[in-house]
Amino acid sequence: MIPFSDAGDSRRCIKKRFDLWVSDSTVALHLHQMNLSCQKPCYRFQGQDPEKVAHFINNKFKLIQKVAQKIGADIAFEDEAGIGVMTRSGRTWGEVGSPPKVVVSDQ
Repeated sequence: MIPFSDAGDSRRCIKKRFDLWVSDSTVALHLHQMNLSCQKPCYRFQGQDPEKVAHFINNKFKLIQKVAQKIGADIAFEDEAGIGVMTRSGRTWGEVGSPPKVVVSDQ
């Protein structure tokens, strides 16, 4: 993943590193030629345990679904604890068709 949110960040880095001015569109053109596009990343909380998530999805949630179906209930999620993690905005560069994964903390 390229740690730039837009072509302007890349352009400024090129200017600082090589003392070379290029336009945002030139940077974007070259990044696209490398099969990269500016995309909304998938944020992942750094404290998340992938094994616990898989266990919840594959075991606990399946049981919740069965109970809900049996009693005719709908399932809804409301998690205020995750608001700080998922309220980020912006884009970054990543391989076309594969949104970049950005690890975030709750700080």
